[in-house]
Amino acid sequence: MLAVMMGFFALFGALGVPIVAALGLASALGVVLTTDLSLLVIVQRMAAQLDTFVLLAIPLFILAGVLMNAGGITDRLYRFSAVLVGHLVGGLAQVNVLLSVLFGGLSGSSSADAAAEGKMLVPIMIRAGYSAEFSAAITAVSSIVAPVIPPSITMIIYSSITGASVGRLFIAGIIPGLLMGLAMAIVVHRISRKRGYGRDRQRATFREVVQATRECFWGLMMPVIIVVGIRFGIFTPTEAAGIAAIYALLVGMFVHRELRLADLPGIFVETARDSGVVMLIIAAAAPFAWILAQARVPQTITEQVLSHTTNPYMFLLLANLFLLFMGCIMEVTALLVILVPVLAPPAFALGIDPVVFGLIITVNLNLGTVTPPFGQVTFLTSAVTGVSGEKIFKESMPFIWSVAVVLLFVTYVPWSYMWLVDLIGPR
Repeated sequence: MLAVMMGFFALFGALGVPIVAALGLASALGVVLTTDLSLLVIVQRMAAQLDTFVLLAIPLFILAGVLMNAGGITDRLYRFSAVLVGHLVGGLAQVNVLLSVLFGGLSGSSSADAAAEGKMLVPIMIRAGYSAEFSAAITAVSSIVAPVIPPSITMIIYSSITGASVGRLFIAGIIPGLLMGLAMAIVVHRISRKRGYGRDRQRATFREVVQATRECFWGLMMPVIIVVGIRFGIFTPTEAAGIAAIYALLVGMFVHRELRLADLPGIFVETARDSGVVMLIIAAAAPFAWILAQARVPQTITEQVLSHTTNPYMFLLLANLFLLFMGCIMEVTALLVILVPVLAPPAFALGIDPVVFGLIITVNLNLGTVTPPFGQVTFLTSAVTGVSGEKIFKESMPFIWSVAVVLLFVTYVPWSYMWLVDLIGPR
């Protein structure tokens, strides 16, 4: 069964079949050719996978992100970032990184981040003298901070599969997300100084900082409300997503007054389209993962791993290499549903904390979205900016290596961020 499914899945992938269809067809053919089960099991597993309360957070966080773009929150975050770091060497590129860090605390989606910054910031960078390839590359790679800093759609899906605490996963992502931003900022500084990308504005005065902070205040409060609310049990992560959407709606309509009732139908359509893509991939991958479970693949892998090594560090090294490879060629959501049930049991058997393993998977798979040859976020950025994917990949390599260093840090120095989880994370 496993050989049939993987063979057909590889064939469909080589033929360019969309990921949803490839997963569904491979699962269906595996059932038909190797079992006596009815094809109804495919539909049943798809429905069962989506029948999880925590997954309701995904469309709500996507809605919050779309409302922020339409309601002026994203524009104010850009001006706030420009005031803080625009005077540095490679100022606009530093703004790009900082904006991704701030935007990541609101949307939880690297695709949303890359699309927003690709439309808004890349043209400004090109007019200021930055190369189009460099501008697009930093936009693509910095966007992967979004799924690490809470809220995170990737962490929500991981939690729905493993039962790990979403709140603790969110808290765990804060320090690694900031480290990713810092690592990319260092690379930006070195490249900008070498190429002569100068300071794009004078250092902001104290009054300008205060003014930008005042304008951006309501946007900056959203991640604070989410984290504090989850920490003190005021609401669940799913309820936090609904509150974030309502908050963005109220701020856009009544504080910034840039959001009109006439804009809402288009916003809801965009949210439904983006949410449908994510949820359909989750549903299509569910039968594939279920069949793997029925074939006892997770148990077999656990037994094999434990028979060859009881060293969690070696397991994490091999798991990271495997995830990086798979992340280069497949979509993150599908990989989560397929691989987490396979890799999590041996990881937990070796004593690896579910929160630590979830964070490793989050950083690793999202790094794959900007890694050659099939990084989906890179090609999304290419479509938005008009810069070829090949050129973006070439310019992205220094940033990719910097994130890889952070991934090693996340993997082997978990106490550096778990202390914060133990201090303020919900139990």
